[in-house]
Amino acid sequence: MNVKEYIKNCQLVVHSGGKGERWSSITKNEIVKPMTEIGLNPRPMFDWSILPFVKSGIQNIYPTLWFKSDSLKQHAYNISENTNLNFIYLEEKEKRIGRAGIIKESIKNGLLDPKKPIISINGSDIISIDVEKLIKFHIEGVENGFYVTVVGATEIPTEFGQYKIDPKTNVVSCFKEKPVVKISKYENVHTGIFVFDSNAINFFDKIDEKSYPINIEDLKGEASNCIFNNARSYSGIIPLKEWVFFKNPKNYKDFSKIDFENFLKVENVENYLGKYNRNNEYI
Repeated sequence: MNVKEYIKNCQLVVHSGGKGERWSSITKNEIVKPMTEIGLNPRPMFDWSILPFVKSGIQNIYPTLWFKSDSLKQHAYNISENTNLNFIYLEEKEKRIGRAGIIKESIKNGLLDPKKPIISINGSDIISIDVEKLIKFHIEGVENGFYVTVVGATEIPTEFGQYKIDPKTNVVSCFKEKPVVKISKYENVHTGIFVFDSNAINFFDKIDEKSYPINIEDLKGEASNCIFNNARSYSGIIPLKEWVFFKNPKNYKDFSKIDFENFLKVENVENYLGKYNRNNEYI
């Protein structure tokens, strides 16, 4: 399989419809969380989350929507007017059905093509990932019968300061303020990225609709066995160096002024996503 052709066929599902209960102090519940402006060159976090994949050649983007969807729809429309990107919206309308649920329903309703691979990402995680290397690894797995790739980090940030002590005297030797901590080599921190080959798309049929709302990582029973028994881990993402996350207002305070163009190794985001008008009335 050709890596570039495989990437071009990928359907990028961006989970971006959540209300973000812990985020209301930032958005005042006026916009969906991924429309929060961040960066030295301010743009919605949605833009920074999709940028590595757009840069790699993906053109078809599927935002999942629920809460305050008009702001993101208008923004995506503005991007598509100035680029060759195509946005198809996957909407949870009557009730929440979860990230796994929305993929299943969108396949069933013909919005997602079951003959093409899917990359599933979070709209509020910014990851500096080499998509070609990821897909090369994924294709190697597919050729050996592993149709799913999960992207993980082998370190985890902690909210707590740590200190070292002398094992004999219990004397404190040094403090570390909220360090990034290595975890077991047999464990990974999930970054929110899944890659599903077209051979894995039928696994979503096995999800019991009675389990809605259900996320991919929370699947049980046959669906879980089919997906995770056919999955490999693309490991080694380094938090804060290659992965910036926005889980709570403190993350916003700490990370919102990062130079994301430099972080994502992009000279000019406008080359990929067009000009961003900060004066849009929906912001």
